[in-house]
Amino acid sequence: MKTGNIFCVIRWALVVLIAFGASAVANAQDDPYGGNQVEQLMNRKREAEAEMQRKAEAQKNAGCKIIESSRDTLIGAWHSSKNMIISKKQYESGPMLGKFIAYKVYYDKGAIANNEGKVVAKLTDDGLEILDLDMKVTIQNGGVAINGEPCGVVTRQDITIYGRRLGYFSCEATRELVAFFFLHDYLQPGELQKMKTAREEQKKREAEAEANFKANMMKVTAGNFTSPTGNVIGKIDASGNVYNKSGQRIGHVSSDGKVTSASGTVGSFNAKGMVYDKTGSPIGRIQPNGSVEEAGGSRIGQIYNDGNLGDRSGSTVAKFSSTGRYVAAVCYYFFFRM
Repeated sequence: MKTGNIFCVIRWALVVLIAFGASAVANAQDDPYGGNQVEQLMNRKREAEAEMQRKAEAQKNAGCKIIESSRDTLIGAWHSSKNMIISKKQYESGPMLGKFIAYKVYYDKGAIANNEGKVVAKLTDDGLEILDLDMKVTIQNGGVAINGEPCGVVTRQDITIYGRRLGYFSCEATRELVAFFFLHDYLQPGELQKMKTAREEQKKREAEAEANFKANMMKVTAGNFTSPTGNVIGKIDASGNVYNKSGQRIGHVSSDGKVTSASGTVGSFNAKGMVYDKTGSPIGRIQPNGSVEEAGGSRIGQIYNDGNLGDRSGSTVAKFSSTGRYVAAVCYYFFFRM
């Protein structure tokens, strides 16, 4: 190939490379969908960083979370510096946009308004009135009453209605604010009545259980005491006489709560499960669930429905063969406990 032709080829190749490079740069800087791609990427990165910073700042300012108890989940937040209750979406998204604000408290006017500016509650001297629910909430010494009926307790952080803890604020607010949020926003229509009914039924069951416990607590029945290995270690007869394993009478227990031995009174008990020594000093208590506690409240044993008597570790120490297991436990304590 001639020298001139070689230079022509080289010049042509350089032209092609320059043209291709220029085209690539142009394509990198400008695209048909909106300009410089590098600049767009940088802008998106800056926007993402700004959004993260905005969210972090918003969550820092509204750091008082409102938590639902049953699932321990976030349901809102209290922005104390702005006197605003904000929604979960508001808290998680970051920017303080008015359309996401749930409620604002106007302490100077004694009112709480929604995000449309409508007053939905009024603060009163003894609590608040929730206007759109026609509910007067009275708060005195931490106790809560709705329309005059006591129903729970509220603190500066949490509220319990009819025995159910609704939720809590992660910081301290006012009792009125805590009560307003959970009674107004958390409870569903009709749920308050359901809670009241459930609580009444529970109290009825508890009263029945207490009555049964009191009756059974004083019940003296004939039966044998056996060791964990099945050996008879004593017994109670139908008259309340207590015998050791040799058949020797060692004491007596009566349905009025007196426990005596050959030498006199050794202790007593009552229908509430309290157990006393011979001087009348409390030494323990039997709970309706069978738990046995010492005077200080520490659990020291358990009375099981099948008649087994257990120690503090749950190990069986004896068994009573009849139904009067509470009286049997008292007798075991005074006469057979090693």
